[in-house]
Amino acid sequence: MAPSSRKHFYVLSIAAFLLLLVIIPITIITSLQRQDLRPHTAGSPFVTKSGSNLMVNGSPLRLVGYNWHWMGTGCGAPTNTEIATTFSQINTASHGNVVRTAFYQSGSNKGAYTDFDRYIAYAKEYGLYIVPMLVNHWTNCEPSIATKPSSWYQSGYKQTNDRYPLSFRDYAIKLARHYASEPTIAFWQLVNEPDAGPCGSAGAQILRSFTDDMTAAIKAVDSNHIVDLGAPGGCAGDNTTDYTTIVSGQVDLCDVWHDYGQVLTPLPSQIQQRIAICRNLNKPAFVGESGICANSVANGDCSGTVTTTTLNQRATFFDAKLSAGFKAGLAGYIIWNKGSESVQGDIGPGDPTESVLAKYAFGTPKVTL
Repeated sequence: MAPSSRKHFYVLSIAAFLLLLVIIPITIITSLQRQDLRPHTAGSPFVTKSGSNLMVNGSPLRLVGYNWHWMGTGCGAPTNTEIATTFSQINTASHGNVVRTAFYQSGSNKGAYTDFDRYIAYAKEYGLYIVPMLVNHWTNCEPSIATKPSSWYQSGYKQTNDRYPLSFRDYAIKLARHYASEPTIAFWQLVNEPDAGPCGSAGAQILRSFTDDMTAAIKAVDSNHIVDLGAPGGCAGDNTTDYTTIVSGQVDLCDVWHDYGQVLTPLPSQIQQRIAICRNLNKPAFVGESGICANSVANGDCSGTVTTTTLNQRATFFDAKLSAGFKAGLAGYIIWNKGSESVQGDIGPGDPTESVLAKYAFGTPKVTL
């Protein structure tokens, strides 16, 4: 190459190199700017709410599943095999995504939470959420010898008067703090079927004050999980005005009804009314329990004998209830109860009700961690 040509080549090369030094950064910066302008669609892995919808990872969430094996006083903990078998069945046969159970202080392994951790570990494995109830209004699985009186909801829950080492308030705070970073927990349910007298506005206000205090206390240590009171019983909240009083405060969502004894009515009037109240308050509504006997016949009675016909009849009743409930705006429906065989209120393996749940649960988000 001639000297003049070589000199010209070097000049062109240096010019090209300098041009690249300008172009490459501009291209990178432009690309980054374009990425920053794209909407960020990823949501929280924790269950949240938007209006009357439950949400997870930025998408609506429908909870469909079962109650199962409450642990506590007189209610022993299941084996790992029992947990794995049951959770696997819920996932595969029903396409369910939730289990409602008890995280009572009497089942907490004295604050070690070993059994609770087992539930959560298997729930993760099988893509299920856990809805933990923190105390029972009744005596089942509890060391208390009487149902909770009104005084308990006023001040007793702050005292160690339940044969427990911690007051309910202190226990709930400690538990919520411990599991604050656990997205497998869908939300906290304060009480199974709370109730307070005297019936009417006075009892409703007692439950409202209790609920507001406990919701605030839990959220002070756990900002990730939403909080539900539980379905109010037959005294406080027995009419729409008093129910509105109870759920209008700090609580995030509504367990609207535990549906028993109204087999022939797909959507009892109490559920319709409470769904409407909670939707007006921009709070998701769900049914925390719904039970039908395994020996149901066409008129809704329990026949005394469990047959293929009665199990199919029960499945038909549940189909009507879930259909009506979700059309009315429910965000979740949890059946009573998953069992090892289809007897009484239990749904065993191969029960036709499993296919009914799959019909409404298929495609719903599961826990993916």
